[in-house]
Amino acid sequence: MTTCRELFSELEEWEAYKPMNMPSSIGKSAHIQETKRQIIDKLLSNVDFKNQKEDIIHLADKHK
Repeated sequence: MTTCRELFSELEEWEAYKPMNMPSSIGKSAHIQETKRQIIDKLLSNVDFKNQKEDIIHLADKHK
């Protein structure tokens, strides 16, 4: 199982990657989106929506 720290590290590596052609560029974009999705899924799986409601609202409002 991949940790959030490992996923963020992977994301940074993919964002720094310089593709040499169009297929590599498409692959880079796909890997970045998939890694972001994995990070979000991991974060959401650890959220207790009922007990952390106010914290979630505060964070969401802060990033409008």
